[in-house]
Amino acid sequence: MEKDNTRLYLGIDQGTQSSRAIIFNQQGEIEASAQLAVSLLRDGERCEQDGNEILDSLTTVITSVIEQIGADPEQAAEITAAGLATQRSSVIAWDAVTGQPLSPLLSWSDRRGEAFIASIRHQESLVRSRTGLPLTAYYGGSKICWLLTQNTAVKQARQQQRLCIGPLASFLLFNLLQDSPYVVDHANALRTQLFNLECLQWDAELLGLYSVPQHLLPEVKPTQADYGRIKAGNIPLMAVNGDQTAALLAAFPGSECGALVNVGSGAFILSPTGNRPIRSGNLLTGLFHSSSEQREYLLEGTVNGAGSALQWLQHKMPSQELVDLEHAFSKPFSDTIFINGIGGLGSPFWKSLNSGFWSISREFMIEDTQTIDDNLQGLVAESILFLIQANIDAMLEQITGFHQLTITGGIARVDGFCQRLANLSGMEVVRPQIVEATARGIASEAAAENGQWSNAVEERFYPRQDGSLSRRYHTFLALI
Repeated sequence: MEKDNTRLYLGIDQGTQSSRAIIFNQQGEIEASAQLAVSLLRDGERCEQDGNEILDSLTTVITSVIEQIGADPEQAAEITAAGLATQRSSVIAWDAVTGQPLSPLLSWSDRRGEAFIASIRHQESLVRSRTGLPLTAYYGGSKICWLLTQNTAVKQARQQQRLCIGPLASFLLFNLLQDSPYVVDHANALRTQLFNLECLQWDAELLGLYSVPQHLLPEVKPTQADYGRIKAGNIPLMAVNGDQTAALLAAFPGSECGALVNVGSGAFILSPTGNRPIRSGNLLTGLFHSSSEQREYLLEGTVNGAGSALQWLQHKMPSQELVDLEHAFSKPFSDTIFINGIGGLGSPFWKSLNSGFWSISREFMIEDTQTIDDNLQGLVAESILFLIQANIDAMLEQITGFHQLTITGGIARVDGFCQRLANLSGMEVVRPQIVEATARGIASEAAAENGQWSNAVEERFYPRQDGSLSRRYHTFLALI
């Protein structure tokens, strides 16, 4: 690589399905990238990952991009700063001496804490007022509680005063950084439901409700702060954030009226609301950026069954021929709608729902999917669109001047999906050239140059009249 005065920044993105590292120059252009898939084990209400596999995958991709730019893997001085973004709400316990996991990583979609959540349902208004989140087992508090009471290795380590427990980000920081700091950022701490949205500290009353002693939890820092140095390359880590909240930094480096639709295993609809939180009865209130001088809040909608719904279809019907989603959207749908309750309905519904294909004319769930003429993948993808639109509708009740959607993530590459989103929402949909927004957003936060990282528009999709799509959407809403 030819040496010049261009500064380089490393964005590290650890998601449910993969770990990736991307090096950007100071204009936000990609100089090197690497990605590695990670496994996920689902078994009923349990959804787990291997902490060591995730850690090893990150070390591999970080080392790969350092080598790609020709830097010294021991001292990559060419990289000015790095940022780490992780899947939120996932929780793990590990040994404070060795750094080795004491438990699996309980994924954000793990629901084994539901019984505990039911036992504190009478405190739902307290939890929402303190955290901005509804009371569900998806967030980290019930997972931490479950590990403390049900996992033998965790209980033993606690007795020996060797227990560390917290969000995935804190486990990765402990093992990736020199000196093994026991820390976590504001955004990931908020997803434990043990952290106060207003004062940005562990909340004593919530800790008591969940029976989690504060001394077991990591120290909390702003998302933009000096976290120490990454062992690989001796690179300063200057930002830590959640994956979706980091993606918002890439979409809206400045203050714009609109929302980001970021689609991966789940789909997330995020809109910045400035330096004060806006409360909503059926959406999430959160924080996507903080420093020693600044806080930036957001409203968020969440769809559990996005990419995971397409995976569900493939596992349920492995003989189903895979087709390009673009092709699936090229023909109209007729009599069938997919009722998408994969992982449970997130906002704005917050309830469980049986998934399946529904015949509109005959008004029953179709048991034999072989009788469905429509393309099944297209129907599942359409249901993702409908759940996204339900969140947009809820968001419009809270935010005025909302006129544009930015779409990122894998499904953003499907023109038919983007056009239907524009048609259904009645808004312009913008697809940036770089649709892998999380790594770019966290790198820009680490660079402390958010406003200079403009992302060129690849394509704009303008709304068209589509009465059939609108009718199917309202049928979908009536059914769920």
